[in-house]
Amino acid sequence: MRFIKQAQEIGFSLKEIKELLDLRVTPRATTVDVRKRAKEKIADIGEKIQRLRAMKKSLEILVNSCCEDVSASECPILDNLNSEKK
Repeated sequence: MRFIKQAQEIGFSLKEIKELLDLRVTPRATTVDVRKRAKEKIADIGEKIQRLRAMKKSLEILVNSCCEDVSASECPILDNLNSEKK
C-alpha cells in the first residue's frame, strides 16, 4: 500500500502504478525501463503545468474584464464562456 500511495503522490495513475509493479516482477526489466516511465511522467506533468498556467492566465483576463456590479446576464465572463472560440 505504501508504494501505491507514494506513487500516487508524485503523479502516477493506478494504471501506471500497475505497470511499475509489473516491471518489478518482469525478469528482463531493468532500471532503464523504470527510468523511462518516470521521465514520461515528468514530461506529462510539465505539459499539465503549461496547460494550467494558460488556464490561469485566461481566467485572470476574464476576471479583470468583469469589474462592475452588473446583472449576471451581462457578465463578460459568462458571455466569453458562451462564445465560440476564435
